[in-house]
Amino acid sequence: MKDSLEAQKESFSDSYNVLTKVKLKLEQFLFHRWHVIIHLNAIHVIMVSAQSDLSIQRSLEFLPNGNVKLFVHCQPVDVKPFLANATEPVALFPDSVNDFVHRITLIVNNVRQMEVCSGVDQKDLKAGWQSCPNGKIDENPYKECRYVETFRAFSCLRLVKRNAWRCAECTKIIPSVKRRANFASSDPKPNTPNIYLTEEQKLDKLSEQRRKLENARKK
Repeated sequence: MKDSLEAQKESFSDSYNVLTKVKLKLEQFLFHRWHVIIHLNAIHVIMVSAQSDLSIQRSLEFLPNGNVKLFVHCQPVDVKPFLANATEPVALFPDSVNDFVHRITLIVNNVRQMEVCSGVDQKDLKAGWQSCPNGKIDENPYKECRYVETFRAFSCLRLVKRNAWRCAECTKIIPSVKRRANFASSDPKPNTPNIYLTEEQKLDKLSEQRRKLENARKK
């Protein structure tokens, strides 16, 4: 039993030493705001916000077996499009550190070429955000510089090319948001379902219903 524990400790130590070598080599190639962390026997390459109160905006997890996971705003994103031009998966061993680091560098650089999707951020459509069932309001907790607050589709792709402003999924819901924004700026009909009303219109409708009930009670 003692020999088994000693073997496990030795194995863990060897693994950590190899991961440390990867970390030190990567730190020579990474760009501003990109950092390397060793966590749970994996290499995590993260991009942090520009503000002093840091938030992790992008995160790539590289497992010793060569598998890769990508997260944007703590949400999983399909990593396959960012494996283009990258070498085949390389398992991490003492003699494969350079190949492992090279593959990480290529993948990180592919992600770095992208920008975050800005969603439906037009100010004139903001009135339609709350009642639109196709997405959710993003109050920018990860401190992106591209927008202050936005509305993004539930199926938002999160990353777009630098010359694009929003992804295809967020572009699809613009007509729906626009209809609701136009409706919010006009007086709704009495029989309009609540789902299409803004919070202010719902309160006005409730107030009017109470007034009618009170009048009927008096009569």
